[in-house]
Amino acid sequence: MDGCLLDHHTYEWEPAKPAIETLKRLHIPLVLTTSKTRAEVEYWQRLIGLHQPAIVENGGAVLVPVGSLPVMPPEAELVGGGKAAVWRLGWPHAQVVRALHRAAAESQCDIRGFSDMTLEEIATHCGMAVEQAALASQREYSEPFLLLSPKREPALLQAFMAQGLKVTQGGRFYHAQRHPGKGEAAAKLLEFLAGEGRSVTSIGLGDGLNDEGFLRLVDHPIILESGHADELARRIPHARRTAKPGPAAWSEALLAVLKEIDEDPGPAA
Repeated sequence: MDGCLLDHHTYEWEPAKPAIETLKRLHIPLVLTTSKTRAEVEYWQRLIGLHQPAIVENGGAVLVPVGSLPVMPPEAELVGGGKAAVWRLGWPHAQVVRALHRAAAESQCDIRGFSDMTLEEIATHCGMAVEQAALASQREYSEPFLLLSPKREPALLQAFMAQGLKVTQGGRFYHAQRHPGKGEAAAKLLEFLAGEGRSVTSIGLGDGLNDEGFLRLVDHPIILESGHADELARRIPHARRTAKPGPAAWSEALLAVLKEIDEDPGPAA
């Protein structure tokens, strides 16, 4: 979301309205796929007016609002008073935090995670209001952290593997987690949709290294401009790329792909 549907600095989303309105008109689901928490995603879904599945905490779970799919995935568990269900794929947050601190101690690496920060600190690092930081702090499957001794990163990665953890890198933080990432969650959701007898064509937009998994998976990958865009383009050479970051570029690129799909006559009969 950050740097794509949302402006990386201001969190503005309105420039993406043209594509969002088109998706709504065509009844095409917009699956938010993000490192943000379930609480944050539910906030943005209410604000933008979305009632569709979402992938939260880098694939830690798939959020499925009741009524957003014709059939609820059998693994999903109702939460929030029965208004939504969660398809859990990751370790519980407390377990991730314990493993993270063990790995940091073993590697003699200095880190500072969300669990160590005040809401004011999180707000400062993320450039958001304290109220939004409170939503961001409600981690369930992963722990964002700052790496304060970057020269120890190789040792930390080795210790991560010993603890059964995986690390991904987003736009602002490293993220400790047990689950593989956004790609596995996207694959499970797409497999479920296809298993319900639907013909599924997927478009993915991302700008971070933690987006690589689902960008490789989708039919139409789009890389938005960012500090990681060059590396992503090397890893996914068939992806198209935008010249600018943010919601306006997100909207323009998505509309262009939708137009191409609509004009594609398909295979000859």
